[in-house]
Amino acid sequence: MKPCRIAIVMTIAFASPVLAQSGDRGERDFQACVPCHSLEPDRNMTGPSLANLWGRKAGSLPSFDRYSDALKASGIILGRPFARCLVDRSESHGAGQ
Repeated sequence: MKPCRIAIVMTIAFASPVLAQSGDRGERDFQACVPCHSLEPDRNMTGPSLANLWGRKAGSLPSFDRYSDALKASGIILGRPFARCLVDRSESHGAGQ
């Protein structure tokens, strides 16, 4: 999977709550992420914890050791500008493209 696609999957849940007019949309969108991600710090599941995500370099949570080399080397910083880019992209091209 390409690093951008991995990052999209990781952060799409956080883009919606920040950018949506209503918290209801973000909460609803995040339900797709709940099976694999926790919002509790260092509570990793299939995917890493998403707690304290903003400002963190993608692939850098020390308590999660299953990141791909491509994601670790991506240099992506997770935050509002990146989330806006993901939302714009998913709205115009479809999520995950």
